[in-house]
Amino acid sequence: MTVKNNIQARIIIVFFWIMNDSNFFTVSVQVSDKFGNYGLISVVIIEIHNNIATIDSWLMSCRVLKRSVEQAVMNYIVDNLIKLNVHTLFGQYIPTDKNKIVRHLLNRSEERRVGKECASM
Repeated sequence: MTVKNNIQARIIIVFFWIMNDSNFFTVSVQVSDKFGNYGLISVVIIEIHNNIATIDSWLMSCRVLKRSVEQAVMNYIVDNLIKLNVHTLFGQYIPTDKNKIVRHLLNRSEERRVGKECASM
C-alpha cells in the first residue's frame, strides 16, 4: 500500500508542476449525474510548442465512457486551444482491448475548427 501511495503522490506532484508550465495545457474532469458524484474521472495533458499541440496523456475512467463525456472533453480541449491560438492538434492512439471505444474520437470531434493540419489519433 505504501508503494501505491508514494506513486500516486508523485503523480500528483508532477501534474501540479505541469499545470503551472506554459508549455502545457491540462484538463481535469469531474462528473456527477442523477445517480451521484463520480469524482475525478479524467486527466488530460497536452504539450504545446510553436502553436502545435500534442496530446501527451489522456486518462479516463471507464465508468463514464459511452456517456458523451469523452466528446465533451475533446470539444473543451479544441475550444481552449483555439483561444490559445493553437491550430494543430496531434494525438497518438495506442490500441488496447479497453480503449477501442475512443478509437475515432478525434475524427468525431470538431477538428475542422482546430485547423487544416489536424492529425487523427
